[in-house]
Amino acid sequence: MNTDSDLLRRYIQTRDESAFTNLVQRHLGLVYSVALRRVGGDVQLAEDVAQKVFSDLARKASSLLARPTLSGWLYTSAHLASAAVVRAERRRKTRESEAHLMQTTLSSSSEPDADWARLRPVIDDVIVALKDEDREAIALRFFEKRSFAEVGAALRTTEEAARKRVDRALEKLRATLAQRGVTSTTAALGLTLTTLASSPTPIGLGPKVAGHAFAGASAPAGGSVFGTIASATLPAAAILVLGGILVSSQRQTNSVLRAELAQLAAENKRIVALRAENRQLARSIAQIAETSRAQAAPAHPAASNIVAMPPEARPISARINVTEDGRIMWNREPVSLRDFIARLRALPGTAAPDSRVSIMAVGTSFSALAYVIDEVRKAQLDHVTVESNVTPDPKFGWSWF
Repeated sequence: MNTDSDLLRRYIQTRDESAFTNLVQRHLGLVYSVALRRVGGDVQLAEDVAQKVFSDLARKASSLLARPTLSGWLYTSAHLASAAVVRAERRRKTRESEAHLMQTTLSSSSEPDADWARLRPVIDDVIVALKDEDREAIALRFFEKRSFAEVGAALRTTEEAARKRVDRALEKLRATLAQRGVTSTTAALGLTLTTLASSPTPIGLGPKVAGHAFAGASAPAGGSVFGTIASATLPAAAILVLGGILVSSQRQTNSVLRAELAQLAAENKRIVALRAENRQLARSIAQIAETSRAQAAPAHPAASNIVAMPPEARPISARINVTEDGRIMWNREPVSLRDFIARLRALPGTAAPDSRVSIMAVGTSFSALAYVIDEVRKAQLDHVTVESNVTPDPKFGWSWF
């Protein structure tokens, strides 16, 4: 597979439009998902941000040729471009004073899950604050969903070195989030990042973005693509009429954007209040859980490398594996965090009287195993067996095994 450097070199040397289009298709999902979060879910603004980022890539291609991969640079560019779009719209709203605040009710059920609600407001700020090499590792592994072998190839290192770099970057991200009141294990954070990065890209957006960016980079300095084409093919009167139509259309679009940004401002006030309530509720829940574990834990918990429920002579209705890198397999099929929880809740409350759930965790971290068992416990599944060679962490207690 051609590397980012190979495609960028072909574009610079021969103006190969297909090479640039391949770069856009390869990284569009990353850029679009960042933009969509930063502009509050506005699809049109997210597309505009993606267009700007890849237009900048086309103009700055020569200065980026030495980079082994473009993922980290594109992540930062999308973050900055999104912030610029939001700031510009806010300035326009203040300057023209035409926006009317719209009171809306933010329903807690609109959030897909608790991790998304806690991470969405801060995740991009925290990732951008990481060092360049850590941001590259996070972007490649979780937002572009590449294997460790592919990450190693992109970063010009081995698969094992790539795995360690991703683990270190994930731990730094976890520690930074903890300082902002978002606590999680690295295994759960990795699963959640994969879920957060799954914003579907609109069909046909890739060729559209690539075409505009390529045309923009080829246009004469100080002019626009429209101006160049129009002056070459239309008489002056026709250009004036068409320009007036475009200006009128742009004004209507701006009015809609101002109204949407006003609604977003009202929602943001509500989100700030809800975020404070969520932090207080999370602290209360953590205190209650810690008290319950301390009261129910035995005085001398047994230290064993094998954690097992009483043997059951029941057939296995679900096999759950936790891999070394913290991924979850359901009956040998990799599943997302959201799908894993949904499948657990779909099982009968006692895993059926004549069946059981089997959990296998070899070589993974104790926190990843603890997370899976905790979700099984929440699903109220009674007939469960657990096999693992991880070393128990006494601070978790054993009352819930």
